Amino acid sequence: MVSSPDHSFSTDIVAAQAGPLRRAGHKTTLESSALWPGEAAKNAAPSLLAEEHYRGSFHSEALEKIWEQAGVFAAGRHAPATQRAYRSDIRLFFCWAQAHGCTVLPAAPEHVGLWLTEQAQKGLRWSSISRRQAAISWLHQQAGYPSPSTHPLVKNIMAGMVRKLGSAVHPKHPLQKSDLLKILAQIPETPRGIRDRAMLVTGFAGALRRSELMALRWQDCSWHHQGVILRIRRAKGDQLGAGSDIALLRGKTLCPVTMLKKWQDISLACHEGQEDLPIFCKIEQNGRLIPKSLHPYSFVRILKTYAAQAGFDPALFAGHSLRSGLLTEASLSGADVFALMELSRHKSVKTLARYIRRAKLFDQHPAQNIF
Repeated sequence: MVSSPDHSFSTDIVAAQAGPLRRAGHKTTLESSALWPGEAAKNAAPSLLAEEHYRGSFHSEALEKIWEQAGVFAAGRHAPATQRAYRSDIRLFFCWAQAHGCTVLPAAPEHVGLWLTEQAQKGLRWSSISRRQAAISWLHQQAGYPSPSTHPLVKNIMAGMVRKLGSAVHPKHPLQKSDLLKILAQIPETPRGIRDRAMLVTGFAGALRRSELMALRWQDCSWHHQGVILRIRRAKGDQLGAGSDIALLRGKTLCPVTMLKKWQDISLACHEGQEDLPIFCKIEQNGRLIPKSLHPYSFVRILKTYAAQAGFDPALFAGHSLRSGLLTEASLSGADVFALMELSRHKSVKTLARYIRRAKLFDQHPAQNIF
């Protein structure tokens, strides 16, 4: 049983986060078989503003409509990826609580500590465990309860856990130019292959994150004799959507501009010149282009498939490999740090320095004249 004493509106919060709940007074039973069905999960608004607790509080229909819009804004406080992750984490905690007969709201600190410890025993990395703790804290804050994460017991468990597990990030292999050329050689000269070739080279040349690459639309391209300027509407470091521009230069051995233009000719011809379309759209088995963007995970799968065909271990590569590959190549060629930051849109030199330091580990090594 999952109970929520005292605060009647908190069960509505739970309903918005965990799917349909059966309410009986202040007691709420989780129907695990109906967890997160279809659109109910997708559209769950992570905000108190969207709860029934507030509906009917206004004396005018106009204010009610404005309040609905306020709920939409509040639901967008977190990035979509964060919202999806929180929903998943809260669902897992609900299932665990139901299986062990624990109260979810408010959750006892010892129960939260037990659950997080179990996650560590299952082999989860520190970053995932820390995010799950944050999801539980967020749920409690939204429901008006103190976060169990502030309790000394949970703090001590997490502090000991990070010392035991470590918080190191395990970067994937950077896909450098020589490796990229081998992969490109495996791609056939078909519409799908032309799309994939343009996608990989654009991601590399622009040091783009996979989400940024998949979000590009043809109207974001501005063509020039020197290359093409891409408008990045939103990025990891730009959650407010101020946007930024990056330039892709024409190349001799590897030209992203030529490859992108070749794919544009095919894409726009299939869609009668319409430019308000995703650049890297889906293609059906029969070759028909669909005006919907590829999912970032599909991009990773495509990259790994071609990497395997080129003789590489696909497990070495991930969506970040193109971005880290370009930054590694550029740092080895002596590119200015601030010019690199302009391209990569890193806010901190410290973050960018990780790429540079790793790329130059053997340069000016203090032991180079000893061995």
